[in-house]
This record gives sequence, C-alpha cells and structure tokens, in this order.
Amino acid sequence: MNHPSASPPRRLLGLVLAGLLIASGCSDGNTDAPGNDRDSELEANARAASVNVNLTDLPEGYVAVPRSGEEAGDASIPGCVEGIPEDPVAEAASPTFVLQTDASLIFLASGTAVLSGPEEAQRAFDSLRAEPVVRCLSDFLDDAFASLLPTAASDISLNLTFDPAFPSDLGSNSLRLTGDAMLAEEDGTPLPVSASLVFVQTGDMLTSLVFGGVRQPFPMETAETLATIVAQRQS
Repeated sequence: MNHPSASPPRRLLGLVLAGLLIASGCSDGNTDAPGNDRDSELEANARAASVNVNLTDLPEGYVAVPRSGEEAGDASIPGCVEGIPEDPVAEAASPTFVLQTDASLIFLASGTAVLSGPEEAQRAFDSLRAEPVVRCLSDFLDDAFASLLPTAASDISLNLTFDPAFPSDLGSNSLRLTGDAMLAEEDGTPLPVSASLVFVQTGDMLTSLVFGGVRQPFPMETAETLATIVAQRQS
C-alpha cells in the first residue's frame, strides 16, 4: 500500500488557503492601499497575525510548512464568501501544520482578515449560510482534492454540510462545514479523505480554519479547541 507523502496535503493546503483566507491573493496585509495610516496598518496586520493558530497551540508532532508564493497564487475563489473586499484592512495567514504517520496524515491552517467594522464582518459571516456559498466552497475543495490525485475519479464530491453539533457561539459567531469522500490510490486501494472549514467572527475580525485528513479525519476535539483559542484571541 502506498502511504501518503507530505507533498499532496501541503499542496492542497496551499490551494485551499489561497482561496479561503478571506482576501484574494492573501498577502501579509494591505500595505499598498492609498490613504492608510502606516501605524494603523501595522497595528491591524499585527492583530490579524496574532489571532491565527501557531505551532505552540498544537499537540507534539506537528511541523509547520510555510506557504510558498507559488501556492498562494495558485487558486482563489472570488465570490464564495460574499461581502469581503479585495483589499481588507489587514490579513494574515498561518503556515500549514502537518502531522504524518505511516498510516495517515492530518493537516490544518488558518487565516484572518480585519474588515472595516463589525457590520461588514457580520455580513460576510452571514453569507456563509447561503446555499450558493456553501456549494462554491464545496466545489473548491473538490477541485483541490481532485488535483492531488490525477488517477482519482473526476467526480469527487465532499458534499460539505453544516455540523449542527459544532458550537455557534465561539466569538460572536462560529460554524463548521464538513465533508468526506472516498478516493482511490493508483493500485485501487480505497483512500478516504475528509475536510472541514471552521469560521469564527468577532467584531471586525473573521477567521477561517481549514482542517483535513488522508485516511484519518482531523480530530474534531482538537479543531474545536483551536477554534476556541482563535475566538479568545479575536476578543
């Protein structure tokens, strides 16, 4: 049996984060926007970066994989999350964090945007409940997974759905979308994959967390703990 290498999940997270970190192209911040006060910019960028998951938040064994510039520009999903401007006040992305064993691989990453105010952030969060937005996010993840394994069926569908058991009151608002699918390795061996997206909004901040697993789902207890940490940092 072929065991998953680190490269496919790393590529996947690069693709996913490029599209899900709320801002198109996901840079270190809107430093080129005219009229911004430099001190305010730096403060907003620092706020965004301080919210994201870091290595010390995770159990032992994870490694941090910085996103390359090529990955950051590989894909985007403009229009999926409504109400997010191309140039938010600030934005920051975490590395991809990977935990690999001989039998499985799990991974996560996070991204945070500071928007113009709580109303804009609330509108963006509310758009996540719309069916076309969920479908767009699901299609994006389907394409990302399918791109990892050219021999996999082209009709992969994670069918993201809302998790009713996930807390809705982390920060001001929170939700989780989750889905799974069965792929196949080159020798035909079944290859289960799973992914989930968690969004947390407080005030003018909106954070997305991407969790995934190959052969083993990302532990949801850990995912909820990390989302709780993010919510506390947003406050």
